[in-house]
Amino acid sequence: MEKARGRTVARASCHRAEENATALASGNVAPSPSSRCSASGCARLRAAAGARLPCIARGGPATALRRSLAGAALAGALAWGSPARAAETQSLAEAGISPDLAWAASQLIPSPTWHLYADDTRFGLRWQLTPLLYSFGRNRRLSPWRSLLAEPLARHAGALEIHVTPEYLFSGAGIEDHVQLTGGVRAYFPLLHRGEYLSCSLGGSAFTLGGEVAAAYEAGLYTLFGVIGVQVAYSPTRALRGTTLTLNLRYF
Repeated sequence: MEKARGRTVARASCHRAEENATALASGNVAPSPSSRCSASGCARLRAAAGARLPCIARGGPATALRRSLAGAALAGALAWGSPARAAETQSLAEAGISPDLAWAASQLIPSPTWHLYADDTRFGLRWQLTPLLYSFGRNRRLSPWRSLLAEPLARHAGALEIHVTPEYLFSGAGIEDHVQLTGGVRAYFPLLHRGEYLSCSLGGSAFTLGGEVAAAYEAGLYTLFGVIGVQVAYSPTRALRGTTLTLNLRYF
């Protein structure tokens, strides 16, 4: 009877000590004096009970483990808090880019073109400007509008753009046969990795050359963040009927 009573007392005392350690680890409440159990006290109780009871003593290994776990949980909560939100806000911030010397230099890089007519082939160089672009593939919390300058992700992740394309042709009788001006609308669609690896475009345009005005339809395929691409345009207008191949070199 006395040995059984010792086991009961030991288990109750160490159970209170375990509750006390849990409360200390979580930081919710302070332990009561009656529930404190020192390492030597638990050892004496275990010896009196004659059983292998776990000793959850103040400062013992189990308490240290629980405190470590509680600390890790608290650190995780803090990491998920304001720093994570700040990083997310920073990643969603606008690019903050504007027309500068780098943009102007990139606009001066021409794209070579080949105009294939029924009885002639003409070589030319063209430059592209974007007065207005609406990107529907970007994060909705960012502005979808771009003017003159559009970063590759805004364009090739999915966008609609109005473009103006001046071009110089190297063969022709007069100046009106050397300069072609094109304006149109083009839509971009991502194919691989949000358009960074591969994207395509469809569009329509109107252009003037040699005093004639014609319409054209085009399709394009782009890679390497849209820097390099191939465009194929076809004009059904009788005076300027033909196909145009363009090696598109463009960043902004």
